[in-house]
Amino acid sequence: EPGKIFTQKEAEGEFQCFDILKNKHFNIWAPIAIFSSKPLLLACQEYLYKNIRKFVDEPFQDIMCPKPIIR
Repeated sequence: EPGKIFTQKEAEGEFQCFDILKNKHFNIWAPIAIFSSKPLLLACQEYLYKNIRKFVDEPFQDIMCPKPIIR
């Protein structure tokens, strides 16, 4: 059931159902609106590039931690 999770406290135990949606009338099939975000500060871009990039798989480095953009 969309919007519900079923859990057990122990293996082979009784299931409990929890509703995880805040709004019971939320349409899970409707597209979600895309919103814009502010670009990262130059200091944050530099930190990601210098310190985090080496831990990101090579095919994703330019996506996740690109070279800082000076504006």
